[in-house]
Amino acid sequence: MQAAYAGLFGEGKFKQQVDHLVSKVAKDSSGKHVASGLHTFANIGPLPAKANRDKSSYFDPEFERSQRPANRFPGGAFDPEPTLEEAAYFELVAEEYGIPVEESLRHLMDYLDRLARAYEQHIGRTFNVEIPVDPAWYGCRSMPEREPLSIGLRINEDSDERIVQAFLSRLIENE
Repeated sequence: MQAAYAGLFGEGKFKQQVDHLVSKVAKDSSGKHVASGLHTFANIGPLPAKANRDKSSYFDPEFERSQRPANRFPGGAFDPEPTLEEAAYFELVAEEYGIPVEESLRHLMDYLDRLARAYEQHIGRTFNVEIPVDPAWYGCRSMPEREPLSIGLRINEDSDERIVQAFLSRLIENE
């Protein structure tokens, strides 16, 4: 698994490691054992080596959405409602770089949808089940009321999709 991440994600100071999103022995800020993570597809992801060491076994699902249950329901990992930290970050990005909050929310929703679809496909193939998804699962969220700013910055979503597909292919090959 480490080889799959190393081949796809960075070298040197940008090297990625396989991170257990919920550590095998997850602890809260006081050091109390509060959760046990599994070595499963839903509980691993790439993380820069330094960030992985800094995170250690810390567990805080209010702050870290990847430590939430893997579902699209409110409070789940794929719930498009931004966390307080994400909302604050979107405001900062809007102030510092002029990128509208609505644009950041759209990218968050698209990113979470891609993660959810990858997870649902994996579950479908692994257990031969279909996970029904309401097509408007995130359309019901309301955007903050503010005047959108115009900016010429666009993220190439096609390349993002190719990276996700290449990553999933490597994971499947190495399992």
